[in-house]
Amino acid sequence: MQTELVTAIGAAATAYSVAAGLTLLLQARAMLSRGSSRDVSITFLASTSGGYLVWLVYGIGIGSLPLILADSVGAVCSAVAVLVAVRMRKRAAGPEATPRPPSRRARRAQRLREDLREALAHGGGALDLAEVMSVPLEDLLAARGDPRLSVGRRA
Repeated sequence: MQTELVTAIGAAATAYSVAAGLTLLLQARAMLSRGSSRDVSITFLASTSGGYLVWLVYGIGIGSLPLILADSVGAVCSAVAVLVAVRMRKRAAGPEATPRPPSRRARRAQRLREDLREALAHGGGALDLAEVMSVPLEDLLAARGDPRLSVGRRA
């Protein structure tokens, strides 16, 4: 009777350990659906991976199939969660590391802004009115640097 109870507890513990390992895949799915891993500690996920690996090595050492099964699943799932988190952090850092060049509209508006400043500084000067009129007002205002008047924002 006692060995049956111990066997049942061992089976329950193995099932619980496998389920706990699989929950790390839920964490990876949540990161992918949010598009961010900022609110997840990579250190925690890595330490979880280390714990599963230590127990896996121990299970192999003593020849315990339940430990080997549960910790193999946990190690693989935690490694997946760590890889997802690390890749998302690298992807998030990418655009900041390599800024995009200004668009053609932004360069044109900047050039017009500089021309306007130069013309005003020299008492008027010759401005190409057709060129000024061909630039959308929003671009001119955005080049001026007034956030209340730029495209997509309201005062």
